[in-house]
Amino acid sequence: MSPFTADFVLKEPPALCRLLECTRCGHRFFDVRYTLEEVGRLYAGYREEAYFACRNRHEPWYTEAFNRCVGWDERLLASRREGIAAFLGRAGLPGPFVSVLDYGGDSGQLIPPGIAREAFVFDLSGVTPVPGVTGIGREEDLAAGAYDLVLLSHVLEHAPDPGGLLAKIAPLLSPGSGLLYVEVPLERPWLGLLSRGRFGRAWLGTVRRSPVLLRTLDFYSTAFRVKTGILPPLGFAKVHEHVNAFSSSSLARVLEKAGLSILRLEETSGRKSATGPALLCLALPAAG
Repeated sequence: MSPFTADFVLKEPPALCRLLECTRCGHRFFDVRYTLEEVGRLYAGYREEAYFACRNRHEPWYTEAFNRCVGWDERLLASRREGIAAFLGRAGLPGPFVSVLDYGGDSGQLIPPGIAREAFVFDLSGVTPVPGVTGIGREEDLAAGAYDLVLLSHVLEHAPDPGGLLAKIAPLLSPGSGLLYVEVPLERPWLGLLSRGRFGRAWLGTVRRSPVLLRTLDFYSTAFRVKTGILPPLGFAKVHEHVNAFSSSSLARVLEKAGLSILRLEETSGRKSATGPALLCLALPAAG
């Protein structure tokens, strides 16, 4: 467990867990899954004072300046909005739409301008929506069959039950024509250098009992993974905010199991995506 999420969400010391991978679709996931109460604890007041103070205490490299700009850097936001609009265009469905909902979209700042007559955002954090976007604070206030386009951008990797979440979102789409845009990070670091078996468990047991060693290896593992796409020797994978790591096959599978038909699925490189390598998908309810 990440020291930050163990403290902030679970209110206990970091425990050992397992990273599993499906041999059929390549989906990676941790065997520790947050409960709905724990999800609410993590995302209520997301990135506000209490969140930052706890995270910075465990991850000193997570600075106040970075916390302020995450999700709000204007150049990054513009690039992400353009990326969504461009993908819809490549799919032959650029809009405009009557009604768009950004599900889990913070303040709705990712909704491309001019894409819809009405724009809505639903988010657990309860933050104030940007001008031109109407906030929906409770899930029960989401209207069934009311949205021509639902954006689900960088949400599924956080979801303890991604299939269950998609099953709740699918009925929100306008009958016959509603579209679901899904974007998830493509996080597939090579795991071949990680210590495994009895030695690996003994090593991680030693690490978790030493806060200084744990913090040092957390930084080492994170920085090495970000720079090289490899989890390093003596490092570790950790449960943080992301509990799922999708492949193209696993994203397609979870969408199809939720009764959705895929219109277009793309894998982008870091050069083509403002947030790094990602999977972009457009789907609609399956016929019948």
